[in-house]
Amino acid sequence: WTELRARLSPSPLLDGYKELQDKNGLVLFHHAQSPVDLLQLRTVEDVFYVIERLPKIEWGREGLTQIYEAMARNRTLEAGVEMLHWLRPRARKALSTFRVITRMAGSKQPYRRMDLEQAVSEGLRKRAPHGKWRAVREGEDIEIWVNLVGFDFICGLRLSDETMRHREYKAAHIEASLRPSVAASMAWLAEPQSDDVFLDPLCGAGTVLIERALFGRHRMLLGGDLNGDALQAAVDNFGPRHKPRQLFRWDARRLPLAAQSVTKIATNLPFGVKIGSHAENPALYADFFREAERVLAPGGRVVVLSSEAELIKATLRRQGLYIVEGHWVTLLGRRAAIYVIKR
Repeated sequence: WTELRARLSPSPLLDGYKELQDKNGLVLFHHAQSPVDLLQLRTVEDVFYVIERLPKIEWGREGLTQIYEAMARNRTLEAGVEMLHWLRPRARKALSTFRVITRMAGSKQPYRRMDLEQAVSEGLRKRAPHGKWRAVREGEDIEIWVNLVGFDFICGLRLSDETMRHREYKAAHIEASLRPSVAASMAWLAEPQSDDVFLDPLCGAGTVLIERALFGRHRMLLGGDLNGDALQAAVDNFGPRHKPRQLFRWDARRLPLAAQSVTKIATNLPFGVKIGSHAENPALYADFFREAERVLAPGGRVVVLSSEAELIKATLRRQGLYIVEGHWVTLLGRRAAIYVIKR
C-alpha cells in the first residue's frame, strides 16, 4: 500500500486488506487512472480487476447459489476483458477460454474449493459474451481468481502476466534465492534516494540489488557473497545494466569498506535451514550487525529479512542499532520478518 500510495497519481483509495494463511494476501483499492501504471509496481506479484465482490455471503450451499447468480448477471466482466485487450494488444483475438483459480480461507464452509470453482464457472459461462466461453485447465485466454475469505467473496480478472511475478532479469537462480516481490519490498522499505550507496553484503543472486536499481537512480550499488557460484549468478542477472555497481567475493562478517561509507543496507540473512544453521546464526548475526553499524552512515537504515526474529532482537540489544518497523511475511510456508533498523 505504501508503494501504491507513493507511486500512483492521483493517490488511490484504500478499501482494505485480506490475509490468507500461507498464501499471498490482497490489497483492495480504487484507482481511476490507467492500469498500465499498476503493472509497473514492484512489491506486488499480480494485479486484478475486481469483477465481482459479495462482502457477506450466506453460509453453506445458499452462499454458492448467491455466487452463481451474481456471476451470471455480472455487469463488469466486459470492462475487465476490454482492459485486458488494451494491456495486451498482441492478444486481440476473441477471448473464448478461461480458467478459474480458487482460494478459501477463514470460516469453514460445507463445500470444497472445486464446488466454489464450479459455481463461478457456470455463472461465467451463462454471462460470457455471446455465450461462447468455456472453462479449461490450461492454455486459457483469461484467468479468473476467486478468493473466499470468511464470508467475503472477491473475484478478479488477472491483468498481469507471469513476468510481473518472475521478472525477466532472473537468468540465474540459486538455492534460497528471494522472490523478487519480497526483495523489492525490502528495497522499498529502505526508502530509495538518488544519492544512495546501497549495500547487500550477502547478495546471493543479486535480487535485492537489482530491485533497488529498478526503483530509480543511485550513487552506487555494492554487493558481495562468500559463495562464488552465487556471485556469478548475480553477475549473470545484472548483465551490463544498473551501473555504477560493484560486486565482490567477501565475508560479510569482515567487510572491506570504510566506516560510515554506506547509506542503506538490505539483505536476506540466513534462516539456518537451507543456508547456514541455527547453531551458527548467533555468531553470524552478531558479526553482521557489528559490521553494519560500523559501515552505516548517520541517518542511514538497515533492512533485514529472517525467520530468526527473536535472535535479531536479542542481538540488537547489544548493538547501537534499534528496530523502527517490522512486517511479517510467509515464504514457502515459513514465517519470517522484515525489520527496518536505524542507528
